[in-house]
Amino acid sequence: MMIRKALLGAAIAASMFAGETWALPLAGTTVTANLNGSGSEVGTVDGPGNNTIAVTDGIDPEFVAGYVDGALTAMYVDIGLDGVFTFYANRVFTGPFFLTFDFTSLNSEITGFVLDDASTVSGTPALSAIDGDSVSADLSTVTSSEFGTVTGHLTFAAEVPEPSSIALLGLGVAMLGLRRRKS
Repeated sequence: MMIRKALLGAAIAASMFAGETWALPLAGTTVTANLNGSGSEVGTVDGPGNNTIAVTDGIDPEFVAGYVDGALTAMYVDIGLDGVFTFYANRVFTGPFFLTFDFTSLNSEITGFVLDDASTVSGTPALSAIDGDSVSADLSTVTSSEFGTVTGHLTFAAEVPEPSSIALLGLGVAMLGLRRRKS
């Protein structure tokens, strides 16, 4: 009888947390992008002048960097909610091209910015974490024909398990103890 009650309790606890979803690292944050220390050359796909985007669930923030006189001259940046960055070279660019991205209200601290692929460009992009909520991408040495891409991803500090996860783990250990005691 005791085991049946314990199993029933475990089933109820599991059903309570079955619909729980895990937040993507960048969901609910705000990101501000700057090019070469200024926000004036960064905007959204609608045009220059807005270098800050509120990140909502299901919508990846997208920036355009390198506006000159209202015309795109250099780079399109897509940031996935999972922390994956894709930089699309829209045309060949030369000179300093240093992007920074500042995040607010992150769930976890940024610990790194890792280069995944730069096989369609020449040169070596330098991606780095500046601090727990800012990263940079130095693409000054990168050359590309049209539509070359560079991808990288953010790494985050290990998340602390939620109390519900610990409770489920404890329930499982208790069940094993009851089973062992019975036999």
